[in-house]
Amino acid sequence: MFFQTVVIGALAALAAADGTSRLESFLKKNPSPSNITVGDGHGIDPTVEVKRGLGNAVLGNRCDHDIWVWSVDGKGSSDAIKVPARTQYREPFRTPCEGCGVVLKVSNTPDLQGGHQTQFEYAISNGQLYYDISFVDCAQGEGADNCPGHHNGVGIDSPEKACGTVTCDKDSYCPTQAYYVDQPLIKLGIAEPVFGCGGAGTGMDLYFKMCNSMAPLKRSVAGRLEVEGMA
Repeated sequence: MFFQTVVIGALAALAAADGTSRLESFLKKNPSPSNITVGDGHGIDPTVEVKRGLGNAVLGNRCDHDIWVWSVDGKGSSDAIKVPARTQYREPFRTPCEGCGVVLKVSNTPDLQGGHQTQFEYAISNGQLYYDISFVDCAQGEGADNCPGHHNGVGIDSPEKACGTVTCDKDSYCPTQAYYVDQPLIKLGIAEPVFGCGGAGTGMDLYFKMCNSMAPLKRSVAGRLEVEGMA
């Protein structure tokens, strides 16, 4: 993927203001967080890092309409990537720097408009994968009608059972599952909604799901149509 250098402009301002800042600021304050939500462990000691390669961030568009995504980090942004209805976009995890975040900014239009984007964020710190959903840009109080995908739910999961699961049901208020404000501990009195895969390493795929309540995507395998269980 080609990344252009972003020095000045609206996209750079967005990235600095509400892009990587949620997760990056959390990890800067908590370089080895112990209070994040992970999965059942699947037999893995969460204090031991399993050496693996890097997995993939997979954005599954279960919606019945097209969406567009921008992959943004502190070094720049991709161009707008169209993800047609009922398809998915995939990119390898990357580490712009230790603990630095990557944001998938999702819009219902080919233009990235402030106040109308859902953000899926991930970062790798100390060999561990962390992630979250941010509605900070698009939420208004407890409402998230301006956030793409929220009308039919959004979520994050992984085939790796050691990873935590994020679920924000359609049209619901879910501050323990997604950022609605930039400082939930101070402004809402709750922990920051950051999730992770514990000591399972970084070799798993992570599925970011738009319109999560709609039917899973399907794929063709050897001429047969099978349900794609995770995306």
